[in-house]
Amino acid sequence: CSMMAGFVVLLFMATAGHATTINFDDLVGGVDLYHLTPVSNQYAALGVVFSDPAGADGALIGDNIGLSGFSEPNVLFAWQHQSSDAGDLRLDFTVSPTTVSLDAMLSQDYYLEEIAYGPGGVYLGTFTFAPVSQYGVAQYDTITAPSAISYLLLTSHPASDPTYFGNFSIDNLSFNANATPEPQSLIMLLSGVGLVGTSLRRRFKSE
Repeated sequence: CSMMAGFVVLLFMATAGHATTINFDDLVGGVDLYHLTPVSNQYAALGVVFSDPAGADGALIGDNIGLSGFSEPNVLFAWQHQSSDAGDLRLDFTVSPTTVSLDAMLSQDYYLEEIAYGPGGVYLGTFTFAPVSQYGVAQYDTITAPSAISYLLLTSHPASDPTYFGNFSIDNLSFNANATPEPQSLIMLLSGVGLVGTSLRRRFKSE
């Protein structure tokens, strides 16, 4: 029984995911919205890379300018240049999350749209949230996709015109990781199977 219990613990450790939260506060933020620090692969080791399909200007870090509900001092600011930008902030994941949460700051009466894609660009779903009633107040959003997410596209639109793209900020990005057991976890799992097998063989021989 004790051996089987140990195997169950090993199995749980090998397959259970963990949550990662990024608040951007370890970076040096820009002094204002016109002098922002580009963000791209600074968090690649944690499993996410930021980009803008139209150029690096869409992923920038800036000081928190008194926004309610955000952690100090930084937020990730998505600057959408209407003349040349498709309006997307892209998040590429290497840890295959199925759940992603974040705080979003939008212009008044704007809403956030999050489009999820799986491996090979397979469309997983579009998640939208109600327009915010007041500029500068964080809105907590959570999406859960039916399968592992490879990347997300985030856009902000006014409720009156879904074809227009607006600037927005995000903070406290959180996502579950390790949807697929990592190599070291698989080693633990196989070790557990081996221990159970050895125990069973000894039991049968002693009977």
